[in-house]
Amino acid sequence: MSKFLVLYRSAKSPAEMFEGVSPEQQQAFAKAWLEWDASAGKALTDPGNPTMMVSDPKAGGDYIGGYAIIEADNSEAVDKLLTGHPFLATGGTVGIYEVQDMQAP
Repeated sequence: MSKFLVLYRSAKSPAEMFEGVSPEQQQAFAKAWLEWDASAGKALTDPGNPTMMVSDPKAGGDYIGGYAIIEADNSEAVDKLLTGHPFLATGGTVGIYEVQDMQAP
């Protein structure tokens, strides 16, 4: 099993993403996210947290709104697990990075 860092990316800031969204829609989004977390099961080893940019001169214009750590056999399994993720339904994207094991054998 490998660990994968999932970065939630968007061209909009979190504030812009929720601009004009009703409290009920925000609650529905939060509920959908928690349901996805539960459906991911033990593969979701760290559900992560939202992030706030402090400094990232090479971000390429995208906001990184949060992260998660997923344990899976390969990146294709991570892609499959992320199918239907509520963040993707908002127009966001995800970056998937395999965490390299730097421990000496």
